Order: sequence, then C-alpha cells, then structure tokens
Amino acid sequence: MLILNPLSLLFAILPLTHAWTGILIDGPAGSQTFSPTNNDPSDNITLCLQHLKSSTGMMFRDNAVFIGGASCGVTKSCSASNAATKFDPSTNMSSYGILMSTPRYGHASAVVNNSIIVCGGCTGNGSFSQPLRDCEQYAPTREKWSAISDLSQARCNSRMVQLNDLIYIFGGEYFGSSLSSNVYQYDASDTWTFRTAMTTALTRYAAVSISADIALVCGGIDSNKNTTSMCSTYSSSNNSWASAMNMTTARSGHDMVVLDGKCTHTHTQIQTSTGAIYIVGGRDATGAVLNTVELYTMKDGGKTMTKTMAVADADISAVAIQFKCIYY
Repeated sequence: MLILNPLSLLFAILPLTHAWTGILIDGPAGSQTFSPTNNDPSDNITLCLQHLKSSTGMMFRDNAVFIGGASCGVTKSCSASNAATKFDPSTNMSSYGILMSTPRYGHASAVVNNSIIVCGGCTGNGSFSQPLRDCEQYAPTREKWSAISDLSQARCNSRMVQLNDLIYIFGGEYFGSSLSSNVYQYDASDTWTFRTAMTTALTRYAAVSISADIALVCGGIDSNKNTTSMCSTYSSSNNSWASAMNMTTARSGHDMVVLDGKCTHTHTQIQTSTGAIYIVGGRDATGAVLNTVELYTMKDGGKTMTKTMAVADADISAVAIQFKCIYY
C-alpha cells in the first residue's frame, strides 16, 4: 500500500532500484498511466497525487513533480492550491513537498539549472478569479521557495519551457480574460526580456521543448474563442516563430510530452529509442472531454492512436517517465 509521507526537503533523492517508461497523467478525473507500446492504460491508481485542475507537472531529479492546481466542487467553485507533490517512479510512491508561497492554478512552470520556476496563474473563483504576476523559484540548496522578478504582465493559462538554459513563457490570459501573444525570456540576472510575439494569441494550449533550441506549441483557444488544432514552433536562437503541421483534433486543456525512452546508468546514458511526441486528453471544439491520444511528428502532424487514455480528462498535467532500466 502506498503511503504519503511528509519530507523536510522538497524533492529528496532516493535510491533508485527499478523504474518504468510511460506517461503519467493527473487531473480532475484522477491519476492514470499511458504506455504507447507496453501495457494497457490504467486509471484510479493509488499514487496519492492531488487530482487538481490546471496544475503543472515535470520531471525533476528523476521524479515526477506536480505543483499547484485547483480543487473544484460541484458548484464549480474552485480553490487554488500551493501544494507540491513528488512521485518516485522507482518506488511508485508519492510524498508531500514544501508549499509554494502563493496558491495558484493555470500557472506556468519549468525546470532550469537544477531549480523549478513557477510564474503567474489564477487565484480566486469565477468573476473574482484574477491572474497573477508573481514568480517563485525552488532550489534544493535553499530548501524553500524564493521570490524572483515578477512578470511584466499578469497572466493565467500560459505555458513555460526551458530552451538553451533559459526560460520562455508564451501567451495566456490577462485581466478581463483578454488573450496575450507576448513572449518573455528569463535569464540568470533575474530579468524578463520581451521576445518575438506569438503569431496568434492563445490560452489553454500545450507546449513542450522538442530540442535544446525549439519549442512546439499546439492547440488552445484563440481570441475568437475558437478551439484550434494549429501548431507552431519557436526557435530561441533565431527568436522566431514558424508554422508546423496541425494536430488531428482541435484541443484545449490538453498536455503534450516527449517520451525519449532513455535509460540512465551511473556512468553512461543509453538511447533505447527515438523521442516521440504524444498529445493527450483535453476538450474538443464542442467542449467534449477527450480520452484520445495523438502521436505527433514534425513531418506529418498529429495522428490519432487506436490506443486511448483509460479515462477522458481535461485541464490535466502529463509527465513522461523516461526510465525503463535497472539503476546501479
């Protein structure tokens, strides 16, 4: 049976014995796993995760980390969370982490230089929900969340990626639910710098780094409140946007991961398979919650897989568990 244990450190390093490869998804419908090739998808698995709406998930120090999100009742009244939960794929156990300073959902987060940065998001309910400007950073050496420079513009439901050891945040919603196309870069001098704007203002889209230099952005809701299937790429070295192949299905509130299939040992890293981009869940243009998964390639765009998620879910966080090997 899994036990939820409090930790004095946010993400303590535990001895790794065995782990698995696949996609771990957490959202309002619960926790579930998706393996493209090996196992059937599973749901209602007891991982002691929060099952919150619009949290963020990432890999940090070989563990899946889920931060923030909203707990929503039957009246659709939502309460923002400042929780941080770590899932260790080598033991299939979860642990509490140090709370963020600010409860938030629909925020953006990314890992850079052995730290986690979280920015923006929403707090409050309904018409009282307000986007946030503030950012905070967690580093294991400090064992706490520390404030960093605020965003120049409050925003909710944006996304953040790490490219070439710098942080980039794209789009989202600001006051009055207006959409932004602005892009900002964060560097080690604690400075946000304006970069080339997105070609289309978006909210509730998905984004992932597909190389050290390139981010892929897909789907979301545009300024006309249309759910889109369009994708684009951003190059940090060229500071430019380019069109990419579309997804098969227009989606919002979905997530997207790169599943590398890497197997890491103490002294070497073995590439066991090529990276693949998977797009999971969300809502379609009619608002229906999806259980479909698309395999996306830069050449062909998204192709719906016959294998689906165990349970349809939206406003989710997905993390690629990259390890399928024995650690020494």
